Amino acid sequence: MGISFGPTEEAQNRNVLNSEEIGSLEEAKKDLTPEEKVALLTSLKMRFVKNEKLHEGIEWKLVELSLEADQDALWSINEMEKANHEPDLYNVDFKGFDYGTCSQESPDNQRNLTYPEIREKSQKMGIKVMKSKLYINVLQTKGEFDIKSWSWVKTPKDILRSNGAFRCNRDCAVIGAVREHNADYRGDETGWRGTKRIQWVNES
Repeated sequence: MGISFGPTEEAQNRNVLNSEEIGSLEEAKKDLTPEEKVALLTSLKMRFVKNEKLHEGIEWKLVELSLEADQDALWSINEMEKANHEPDLYNVDFKGFDYGTCSQESPDNQRNLTYPEIREKSQKMGIKVMKSKLYINVLQTKGEFDIKSWSWVKTPKDILRSNGAFRCNRDCAVIGAVREHNADYRGDETGWRGTKRIQWVNES
């Protein structure tokens, strides 16, 4: 009697099918239900109107049109909303706009995390850690953020290789410089800010 040390072809095919099915399920999770979509867009519109200084001269109708055309972005922004990032539009150019963490202080429930942990969180949410240039040269020019707290910002690979990472707060924005810290640092005052890029959709 021969002894088989590996899976049969039938079993391998079943595994392939299972992997495809799992992948489909994971993709399905990124689609908001109609109720979730309405609730999210309602919250985003209210915040958009309240925080006009972040995006002066921009019409919500055009923003909403572009958001509705990008289901992946909507899912990611909804994840930000659930995590208390208070996502709002804070940067605009002719190609698109950026939705990011616009809470005045870094979200309370997103603190006490190392840089590797917040980078993993951002990846799971389908967003990026906010770049220091966007934090200092854009966000902080439209308000006063992180007066009492700190936020991890995107850190270059060469700094990460030495186990360093960048943090910023309001004082950093005033002097135009980031602070390097140990990437494994945890602090009750340190959270993070994320960002998501969305392309403009022309109104037809």
